[in-house]
Amino acid sequence: MLFRSAAGEKGANLTIVYVLTERPTEYMVLRKPLTMVRQIEGETVGVFSVKSTVHLLIKKYLQRNGVDLGKVTFRGLGGSRERLASLMAGQTSGTLLSMPYTFRAQQAGLKIVASPENWDNFP
Repeated sequence: MLFRSAAGEKGANLTIVYVLTERPTEYMVLRKPLTMVRQIEGETVGVFSVKSTVHLLIKKYLQRNGVDLGKVTFRGLGGSRERLASLMAGQTSGTLLSMPYTFRAQQAGLKIVASPENWDNFP
């Protein structure tokens, strides 16, 4: 990748920093009145798309917390904006959201049940 800047072309020392997180940065949020992960059985969970990273993360987390995945429906909805709208409308019962949308969910009284510290590190 070629990176050019006016300062660099004039001889300035540049440092390019690229940060890759060790784990996903999303938060798992549940709609009202749900407050615990186990309550997601029999409900619909919003994901970016079926078989996406969001889908796989949620499945792994739910399994680790004793949820029977056979009792959960996963619906592909798109990004955090669409997934939050679906939660707020009561169309889904849980999802993963990026930080800005997690703040909005929290302000609306939705329950955050998992944060980045709950996810496994990337290999």
